[in-house]
Amino acid sequence: MAHIERNRSASPPLQPVTKSDRRRRQLQDKLADIVANFSKDRDHHYRAQLNALQVDMNLIVRADAYVDTPMDDDPNTIAELVKDITGGSLPQNPAALQDFLAMAGRGYQDFVQQVNKAQEQRDADLTMLW
Repeated sequence: MAHIERNRSASPPLQPVTKSDRRRRQLQDKLADIVANFSKDRDHHYRAQLNALQVDMNLIVRADAYVDTPMDDDPNTIAELVKDITGGSLPQNPAALQDFLAMAGRGYQDFVQQVNKAQEQRDADLTMLW
C-alpha cells in the first residue's frame, strides 16, 4: 500500500503575492469604490450636470452679442452671473456640487470668447477696407 503523508494537504501550495498582483488588486478595489460611489450618487451627478447646462444655455440666451464692445469673459464675472441665475441655490450633495461648479459657466465662457474673436475679426476686416 502506498504511504500517504498526513501533513500534506490536497490543495496546491499558495503562491507568494507579487508586487504587480498587489498593485492590480489595489487598482481593482479603487475602481470598485469609484463605481460604487458614482452609482450611489448617479442621479445627483446627472441632475447637477443638467442644471449646469441649463445655466449655460440661460446665460447664452440672455447675452447681447451685438454690442460694439467685447463681452466680459472674466471667470469671476461669469461666476457672479451663475450665482445670480441660480439664486444661490446649489446642489446639496458634495459630489454633485463639485460637478456643478466645474461645469456651470464653462459653455458660456467659450461662447463669449468666440463672440469676442468674431468681433475682433470683424473689426480687423473693416479696418482693412479703409
